[in-house]
Amino acid sequence: WKRFKLCVDSVSRLVNKNHQDILVPLGLFNRGRGFFKKSETSYDELGESSFSFVQKNDLVFSGQFAWEGALGIVSDKENGCIVSHRYPVYKPKKGVKSEYLFAYFRSHHGKFLMENCSRGAAGRNRPLNTNLLEKVKIPIPNEKIQDEIKKIITIEWELKNNLIPSIENLKEYKMNLINQIIT
Repeated sequence: WKRFKLCVDSVSRLVNKNHQDILVPLGLFNRGRGFFKKSETSYDELGESSFSFVQKNDLVFSGQFAWEGALGIVSDKENGCIVSHRYPVYKPKKGVKSEYLFAYFRSHHGKFLMENCSRGAAGRNRPLNTNLLEKVKIPIPNEKIQDEIKKIITIEWELKNNLIPSIENLKEYKMNLINQIIT
């Protein structure tokens, strides 16, 4: 068992006003369902919040909705996108895999820890206290077990990516049927 802070480095790759490219902000779905992309924007349209770039294999928590299991691992699709200061970003240290941490925080105990580290009593406003999160102890298995967990997570993502086009096709088919019935 190790403190979370000893397993990861907190990272911040700040976007600055000299950045001229179009930026793609990310959001997180709850229950560990990963990222969604928001509308492309320029630096001038970002507002007053500070934003950071994310890189492949970063572990990202939603600072506002971690208690609902909102976390994700940056893949090739999200690499180079940005998140606001409300999304704590961590890079695993040597010997710790992002996929293992992702799987762990989706477990019952991991969800409990994220809920326990999200303080507040005003309805849905329960921000994640990263100081508390970084102090919690989590089990870190050997690399062989982490590799097995990584394989399972990779299979899960491949299945999900293969299902998404089918789901979109079925939604389109449903809309066509509804239109045919109405007209």
